[in-house]
Amino acid sequence: VPGNSRIKYTKEDGLQLPKYTEVKEIKGSGKISGRNIKLPEGSIMNGGTLSYGDGQMFVKAGDEVIIDKTKFLKTNNDVYFYSDKSFVPDEHQQENYYYERDKEIRIHSTEEGKVDVEFLAGNDFFNMYKSNSPDEKDFLSITSSEGSSVIIHNRADEGLIPKLEHIPTGKTTIKNGRLLFELDENEFYWMQKETVSMETVLNNPEGKYESVPLVISSSVLEDESRTPTKLLSPEIAVSSGNTIGIFLKDDPRVSPDKPRISFGMG
Repeated sequence: VPGNSRIKYTKEDGLQLPKYTEVKEIKGSGKISGRNIKLPEGSIMNGGTLSYGDGQMFVKAGDEVIIDKTKFLKTNNDVYFYSDKSFVPDEHQQENYYYERDKEIRIHSTEEGKVDVEFLAGNDFFNMYKSNSPDEKDFLSITSSEGSSVIIHNRADEGLIPKLEHIPTGKTTIKNGRLLFELDENEFYWMQKETVSMETVLNNPEGKYESVPLVISSSVLEDESRTPTKLLSPEIAVSSGNTIGIFLKDDPRVSPDKPRISFGMG
């Protein structure tokens, strides 16, 4: 810990660590809370409460925590956090977990569980250097429940926006700006409005209402009866926020095996 600092302990929050503490190793079980706390694998804890058991970090049911620029929202179950190279997804199917390393994020819930995360301004994984609106205006949250799984790929090195690969199980809810999508094992639901009403936008113009550039790929988008909406590039977002294009299996601009949704970019 920094010099002239004190560590406090409460039953509710566990060890309350001062700013700029560096946690070298975690053993046993307990809780830590604080801001600007460097965790053993290199992530930075930026508020909230993080639990650990047998050396493994997790967000305890009812707690919230910010790790780097990802906020783990309250749920009724524990959510495990992984970032090590040796992580094997098939060995954790009975857990609710969030995994992030390098260019990949995995979010998985059990049939009875839920993982609810919000990606905050400045998150490098989704940073696309927008010109029309600052990151502080963006809102992106992903909720995995009822046994769903998603894999998100960062493709910045290829000059492409991130791609979310939906595995058709359970229920996945994506709130992106004022747009809301739900995908399950059979179909998807689209509510263009509006997670946030226009009245709210007008009354609180400083709020977070812009969409984050993102491609959603899923086999449940292969319904050829749907008609594409406003057309965007299927890989590189070029339009304004809160605009989407739905690229279906028979769309000539999309290869046959890649139906997708593409969000606009401000």
